Amino acid sequence: MRKYSKLFVTSGLVGGSAAVGLLIGWLAGNGGSPPMEPIRSTPTPSEASSPKRLAEVPPLNQSLPPEATSNYAVSTPNGDKFAQSPAVITNWEDRVNEIVGSEADDTNKVQQLYGMFSSLPAEGQVEVARHLSNLVPDKDYTPLGRLLKNAQLQEPVLEVLMADVLGRPNSLKLPMLLEIAQNPHHVKNTQAKEELGHCLDGDYADDWAAWRLKMEGWLKDNPD
Repeated sequence: MRKYSKLFVTSGLVGGSAAVGLLIGWLAGNGGSPPMEPIRSTPTPSEASSPKRLAEVPPLNQSLPPEATSNYAVSTPNGDKFAQSPAVITNWEDRVNEIVGSEADDTNKVQQLYGMFSSLPAEGQVEVARHLSNLVPDKDYTPLGRLLKNAQLQEPVLEVLMADVLGRPNSLKLPMLLEIAQNPHHVKNTQAKEELGHCLDGDYADDWAAWRLKMEGWLKDNPD
């Protein structure tokens, strides 16, 4: 009876040693990493039954809120653009006085005033428009005329620019008045048509081709 007990104990030790040896060998061959669970090729019932949520994408034609576009360039009906800078100059009075009172020539002053125009509040733009009206010569009027044609500017600014163009030569004044009169979105369109009628001594309503024909003939007979 004692022989059989020793035999079982010996067999158990031998079997255990073999199992330990096999385990050590397996670990050595696999870098010491434990066996990984096989990847399932099919979803579990819970995964298959729960739908995946897609990221919500806004429609392409969705318009931005007004506050998102207030500081970006806007196109006026006549194709001009006016970019309003998000950084408004708060001490604009000192800056304008510094530019206008400097020893720089008028060309340099005008360039600086144009450069700060879009960063000014409405009252600052009115003041700069007055200085530009005094400093810009007729031969360099084109940029100032673009400001006058811009229907997005505040009415007090356009009032200053309109008064300026009425004192310019006819070759600048009449074509500018005709463009403004044709723009139904421009706050000065009615005044422009009236001024045009006074100069050309006629009224052609909304027949803009007739207005232009009359203007071109009048300018030939009345050169500056």
